[in-house]
Amino acid sequence: MAAGLNYNFTAASGSNINLTSTTINPIAAPTTTPRQGGFSLRNRINFTNVAAANKTTFEITSAAKSTASQVGANIFQMLAVPKRTVVKGPIRVFAVASETVPGHTTAGTAATAASLDNAMGAGVLGFTAQAYNDPSQTAASMVLDVTARSGGTSTNPGAVLGAITLLKADAGSDTAFDVSQIEAVDSSMTAPTLGMVMTTGGGAVGTGSAVYPATDLYFPYGGFVAMTLGPSGVALGAMANSTGGTQSVGLKGTLTGTWEVQADCMYVPE
Repeated sequence: MAAGLNYNFTAASGSNINLTSTTINPIAAPTTTPRQGGFSLRNRINFTNVAAANKTTFEITSAAKSTASQVGANIFQMLAVPKRTVVKGPIRVFAVASETVPGHTTAGTAATAASLDNAMGAGVLGFTAQAYNDPSQTAASMVLDVTARSGGTSTNPGAVLGAITLLKADAGSDTAFDVSQIEAVDSSMTAPTLGMVMTTGGGAVGTGSAVYPATDLYFPYGGFVAMTLGPSGVALGAMANSTGGTQSVGLKGTLTGTWEVQADCMYVPE
């Protein structure tokens, strides 16, 4: 087998995809009006009704052969956060009754899919802040938090509000959620408490190291709870094939199913 392609995903080079907008996500839930004390933010997304480009987590478009080729990871704006809001982690993702469960899949050409070799073994869908740093709330004032802080580690930043671990991409799997994490909410359930994705805390998610509790994050000027494939900037394993050719070109990840996303919050008055 030829040398593998060892990709890491970087949100800095991905696109912003606003899943709180009804233009992109037709069933986006309204933002809860903030009030003194506790309140919740929520959103619902049926990815069947979302355009392909707006549910793609990554797409490999070149045959770069470096040992840690960087691939843009799109940034999904899952929850719109009002000004002066504290978001409490971890973010919760629920299955919806009688709908396809939340998930993630990787696909490409037949040659590409067959070439996967234990790739992305430590991959996660990580939740973090994409917050404004001034009251203008312009695109130029938005900052994505992929720093190693608040219980994160230098090898796994960008998941301080929790993360969903993914299965390895291999000849026999496709970076789906682990089957033990969630079940469809219907009469087929074997464990009725598995109607929620079991997101882990921030920190060393999926690396075999200690997992720290997800932290609380303050959004003084508002912003979004963002989700992106990662950990950011960390090589996730080889994507190899027998010829060493360009079979990884065209490989891409896609979000699937119907997601109910919620966060517990508190409001900070002026």
